[in-house]
Amino acid sequence: MKKIIITIVILVLAGIATWFYIQKNLSSRNTGEADTVVDFEEVSVVRTNGDKPWPIEVPINIDVKYPKITLSDTRATERINKDIKNTLEEIKGELGDWDALEIGTSVDQDMIETYGQGGPVGESRDVSYKIYDVYHGVFSVEFRASSYSLGATHPNGYTITRTYDISTGERMLLNKFIQTDKVAYNKLATLIRNELYNNHKEQLGDNFDKSWVEEGTDPKKPENFENFLIKKDGLMFIFDQYQIAPYVAGGFEVVISYDKLREVREPSSPIL
Repeated sequence: MKKIIITIVILVLAGIATWFYIQKNLSSRNTGEADTVVDFEEVSVVRTNGDKPWPIEVPINIDVKYPKITLSDTRATERINKDIKNTLEEIKGELGDWDALEIGTSVDQDMIETYGQGGPVGESRDVSYKIYDVYHGVFSVEFRASSYSLGATHPNGYTITRTYDISTGERMLLNKFIQTDKVAYNKLATLIRNELYNNHKEQLGDNFDKSWVEEGTDPKKPENFENFLIKKDGLMFIFDQYQIAPYVAGGFEVVISYDKLREVREPSSPIL
């Protein structure tokens, strides 16, 4: 009889412990707590001729950094890292192939007459990144890329974002999170415009061009919203320089809370 009572007590305690464990995990997901942090190592491509400054050689500076992801699932790891490599090739297509930039181009007299003894800024290619915490099994990577060409007025920069399912390595587009029909895009554009007009006034400037904003958030052009990131407090949409305002205004980061996005939620979304 005593053994039976002890067994029952052990089973009851085990059941209670299991219940608390389940509730804790459910609570973690419902409150939007980040599930985990992605492990990675940084890969760098750095080339410069800083030891032979102007007017000996044309300045060249290449500083490209990207992550090599490590997950518990080998196949998911390979899938994501392959996509990141493809993303780097896409960036090369936009900035110009940094591997093809020749270091060691001598400065001639015409260049000195054009740029003076101080010289130009020179050629540069820069890529940086940021990895966001995993949220409900999904995480995003943001790439910031810029280039400067000899004689240009200012650098040109742009952003590329990628979002992945941590369990499968699948790259997830916006249609995995929100509906992408005409009505949904119209609502999304309205939410983003309201956020810009209400909370980004200073960055837009006093005399901003409203038509520029509306063109850059035109719901008929899905590509306007392709740069998004998964955050704990909502979806962040990235708008680069010139997309919704002049270069001087810089790029814009617009966060729309998950509560506001529920109307346009994709039913199978892992987050909304």
